[in-house]
Amino acid sequence: MVDTAKYSRTISAKEMRFFVSIGNNAYSSIFSNELIVAICWEESRFSNIPQLNGPAVGFGQLQKEGLNKANQHRSGNPYAKGPGFFSRETVLGSEPISISAVSHCLAGYYDGFKTARKNNALKAYAGGFVSATNDLIPPRWLACEAALKQLPGPAHLNPEKYMEALNLALSPSNPPQRLGSSGPLYDFVRAKLFPELVPQLDYQSNWRWCKKCQGLFYGGNPTKGVCPAGGAHTDIGSGNYQLSAGKGPGQAGWRWCSKCQGFWFNGDGITGVCPAGSNHISTGSGQYLAQGFAGTGQNGWRWCRDCSGMFFIGNGSVGVCAGNKSRHHDGSGSGDYALTKI
Repeated sequence: MVDTAKYSRTISAKEMRFFVSIGNNAYSSIFSNELIVAICWEESRFSNIPQLNGPAVGFGQLQKEGLNKANQHRSGNPYAKGPGFFSRETVLGSEPISISAVSHCLAGYYDGFKTARKNNALKAYAGGFVSATNDLIPPRWLACEAALKQLPGPAHLNPEKYMEALNLALSPSNPPQRLGSSGPLYDFVRAKLFPELVPQLDYQSNWRWCKKCQGLFYGGNPTKGVCPAGGAHTDIGSGNYQLSAGKGPGQAGWRWCSKCQGFWFNGDGITGVCPAGSNHISTGSGQYLAQGFAGTGQNGWRWCRDCSGMFFIGNGSVGVCAGNKSRHHDGSGSGDYALTKI
């Protein structure tokens, strides 16, 4: 069982970028949007929630002292005490206010130091002056910030690189917090951060034939996945295939694998062999149907008993398979499937 509880309230990367652009309104030239993102990922995994069995709240998991510091800075009175604009209720009730509390808290700490002001503000925010373990946190935030700034474009165009950058904000040990680069938890979090990249239901187009492996893969994401013939799949020479996702006639149990982007059969608990390593996964996938030969469309498609993927035999080739030593798909025992071109 994959423990996804920590990420159950995670918002998307696009939403976080929007809220930070609104809420980072104090000293943003010093504490960049990317740094705020790093802090909020490490503290709450982009979840505007109260701490479990603790006093901290919001994206930045601010405690009473942090909320007080944010209120002091926002009011312009560094000696103010008592309730202010930022409270448990206002932070949890508004995503932009939750981000603004982080921004003003950092600015308040910054104003309180005369030397090494940014580094000391981050250290104070992390509790590094009272805990040697917490003193290790700010360098990870800064490493994440630097990596996010180096992304060559919007996060949704570089999901893997974005997640690699976020990983830098997390502790690699004692206990390890980082997601790695694959696996069910990684794919669950990827689907939370980038819901726009998860294939949607009903009839879905943008499925493509790969001439290298003869397999079927989803071509609507920035990545072309992993091909068993090496490198990424290619859609050169392919038509645009449309699949039925959960409705209409056909054989149920077909899924999209977010690791290799391939189309594979998950019936009877089959997990197949994924060219990206280990088995295919169904995390984030819709429930697709595949039509037999009686259906309309292009026939000649087969299920491979070794990798569990779908491949095309109409070109006189059985392609390349990740699931056996011969490296060829095995369609024995398969029906003749028909796919619709649009």
